[in-house]
Amino acid sequence: MISQELKVSTSEKHRLLENLPLNRHLMSRNVRLEDYAQILDLLYAIHLHLEKKIYFSLSSDVISQLEFNSHSTALLKDLKELGIEEPKTTDRSWPESISNPSQALGCCYVLQGSLLGGIVIMRHLEKTFSEHIVSCPFHYYSQWADSPSFRWKNFTENLNKISYQSLFNRDDIIHGGRLTFDVFIDTFSFQGR
Repeated sequence: MISQELKVSTSEKHRLLENLPLNRHLMSRNVRLEDYAQILDLLYAIHLHLEKKIYFSLSSDVISQLEFNSHSTALLKDLKELGIEEPKTTDRSWPESISNPSQALGCCYVLQGSLLGGIVIMRHLEKTFSEHIVSCPFHYYSQWADSPSFRWKNFTENLNKISYQSLFNRDDIIHGGRLTFDVFIDTFSFQGR
């Protein structure tokens, strides 16, 4: 199953991303609302960039089967509620990324999977910010909060079925997942300096 292969082949990059200083700070008790806004701004730029690649590479039928929705829309809503009208990081250069439909499937896997971790992050931030009586929007992090296990199971089952179509190449799907992590790692490493 391609979802399991993606999990295994991206696990090291996933660990690396989680351990970057910016992500560790996000999960600390010292995180401030300004830090959260900075990370949302970075996430918005990343998602906007990658979603353009996905929507260009995959048919609307495949996107519908995957139940893939734009995460950049939710991120922009969060930013606006924090008083940030114009995201700062959208005009940056990007490392090599998605260039074909198979790689776009791997990218979808990483972006959808980030919503699972987002629930943990959201709960941590709710607790941390409530101690300081700070109101905070969570449109991005709460997208799957209602039924994460069901949504992930649905997504991976659909991904596994779609990946068997002749249009898609297993190695490219895995490469797309790894490239997607590289975009996150590159962006978060640069900003964490």
